[in-house]
Amino acid sequence: MREYETIVLVKPDVGDEPLNKLAQRIKSIVDTDGGKFLQMSSWGKKKLAYEIAKYPKAIFLHANYLSKSNTPKELERNLRISDDVIRYLTVQLEDAVDPASRDAKELETLKVVAEAEDEDPFRPRREEHDEGFGPMGEDFEGGFDENEAE
Repeated sequence: MREYETIVLVKPDVGDEPLNKLAQRIKSIVDTDGGKFLQMSSWGKKKLAYEIAKYPKAIFLHANYLSKSNTPKELERNLRISDDVIRYLTVQLEDAVDPASRDAKELETLKVVAEAEDEDPFRPRREEHDEGFGPMGEDFEGGFDENEAE
C-alpha cells in the first residue's frame, strides 16, 4: 500500500451538508477500493493566491489515506464530476507502507500531541530581541539618500 494525501478546494458558498457528503464520498471511495482512511480535516474557508473559476476564496478539505495505486485515479474521477469542487491535488507521500506499522506510528504521534497540548504548532514563536530595530537587535544606522527616493 501507498500513503496519499488529497487536498480539495470546494466552492465557498457550499453549505455544511454538501461538504459532509463530499467528505463521506471521499472516505467511501478509499474504503471500497480496500484502502485505509487515516484522516479527514477541514482547513476552513481561506483566501486563494489568485482567483480560480472567479472565486477569490475556497473551502479546503484535506484527506490522508493508505491505498493501492488505482484509488487516487478513481477518487479524482469522482472529484472531477462534482459541481462543488473547484480544484484538487493528490500527492503520494510514501511508497511502501505497512498498515500495521502506520497504526503504531499514529499512536506515537498522538502521545506527542497530548504532551504538547498547550502549544500551538502553527503559531509562530515570538523571539525576544534587544532594544534595536534591526533583525539581530542592532540599530539601523544606514539612513536614506534623498536623491535615491526620486
